[in-house]
Amino acid sequence: MAKAKAKRTKGKRKEGQDLADQILGQMIFATGSGAAGQWVSMEAIAEIRTFFSPFVLEVIGKKGPSKGTQEWKQDAAHVLHYMDTIGRVAAQKSIAAGQYWIEAKVMVEAIDLVVGEVSNPSPRLKPPIRPLGKWCGN
Repeated sequence: MAKAKAKRTKGKRKEGQDLADQILGQMIFATGSGAAGQWVSMEAIAEIRTFFSPFVLEVIGKKGPSKGTQEWKQDAAHVLHYMDTIGRVAAQKSIAAGQYWIEAKVMVEAIDLVVGEVSNPSPRLKPPIRPLGKWCGN
């Protein structure tokens, strides 16, 4: 039986799009990790892409793929920690609503809550948290 080979076609993509897709993949993976086994709907994943894609593409576009990779390496652990937190918040909200899956609406609420808190951190937090900055439009 002969194996069929999949054809890979490359359409026109913006410079840095592959790197941006890889970064967004890591961000989505971290969010799912924070969700701790709750099913994350495709629509919820689309909300992550919709919110964060423009910022990731802007960073890569301004720096170029090579410098964009360096920039990501500097900030990745920090950003991925917050993505994990978004997943945890979404999971908690879903469980509180009696659901064992994360819908798009809940993901949007979690993104808004975490990004909002990181953008305007409470003075009660010790040590103060570092904002997500360019990766989420702050």
